[in-house]
Amino acid sequence: MKTERIHILIIIAAIFLLSSCAYNAGYNPTYLPDDPPVQLSSHEVLLLMDDEEEEFVFSGSPTSLTGGATTLTLPLGAILKEVAEEILEDRFAGGVEFSNTMETGDPYALAFHPCFKHFEFRYNQLKNFGFAITPEVNFNLEVEFVDQEGNKLFSKIYETGYVSGDTYMISGSPGEEVNQILHKTLYEVLTESFIDARPEIVSYY
Repeated sequence: MKTERIHILIIIAAIFLLSSCAYNAGYNPTYLPDDPPVQLSSHEVLLLMDDEEEEFVFSGSPTSLTGGATTLTLPLGAILKEVAEEILEDRFAGGVEFSNTMETGDPYALAFHPCFKHFEFRYNQLKNFGFAITPEVNFNLEVEFVDQEGNKLFSKIYETGYVSGDTYMISGSPGEEVNQILHKTLYEVLTESFIDARPEIVSYY
């Protein structure tokens, strides 16, 4: 009986913490792994995102019943920009510049253009039989490598499906739990995209 009461209290506490609340989160470099550099080129690269992509902010509720009354606001464009810059700096020894546009004649031989196409999240309580919560994210990210003339050397849309973060009993910042798995998954997807595009990048230079 005592164990059952504890479980009930945990569920009540989780519901309370996920009821009618608004959470805000942003870029946090501590959520990214400290991987060693993997150089692709000695040249400089341009990180390209237009104004709308850079300033894109997601604000919405989870797709789950758990936390359904809550709202989470994430500056997805800003987070994507920072994570992309982190990875590019480890792969292009010549440095990274950022721009909202790429004009013919720019000194950058290659531009990297990432863009969110879809994002959603949920607090999965069912997989834990109601006794804990697992934050999960699901997004589609389009990745392109573009030359000076605007020709696409590589283009692919990555669909993550729902990716799980760390399971917890009670959290005072459930939105930050989502943010953490977002950073981790975004880093992994972008890393995968560089592996996939490596042949085109190497042959281009």
